[in-house]
Amino acid sequence: MEGDRPNIVQKFVSERGKGLEFIIITTKSIPAGVTFTFTPEELKGSVPDGAVLLGAKKTKIEGDPAGLVEYEQVMERAGQEVRMRTVCLLFVQKRTLVVVSFMVGGLADDKAGVQERAAAFRPLFNQVMNSIVFDERWK
Repeated sequence: MEGDRPNIVQKFVSERGKGLEFIIITTKSIPAGVTFTFTPEELKGSVPDGAVLLGAKKTKIEGDPAGLVEYEQVMERAGQEVRMRTVCLLFVQKRTLVVVSFMVGGLADDKAGVQERAAAFRPLFNQVMNSIVFDERWK
């Protein structure tokens, strides 16, 4: 489905838009002079306040520098607390930062269940990450 918030380009949601598994693609223009190195320290800055960092590392997409960050957070929305486990792939295309977020959610008190479902979805998320192609490389 189309993104429904600023900078969200596309959103994929399980169960025909009603599930708790998401892939969200966001983009943001990068001002001149700003660069990204995707070091673990830099990636830690992308983790929302109150979230628990689970991992951050540098990687590559199509040979270009990229970063992977994983975190978990409990947040309240409309009176309901939910737990979200998120893996973000960050990379730069021209002057645009692209973030592909893979999220699995559940009730706040179901930490083990959310972790199990996140592990079950990780192969799909990895497949999506590895399907990213920069067309200009192949012309």
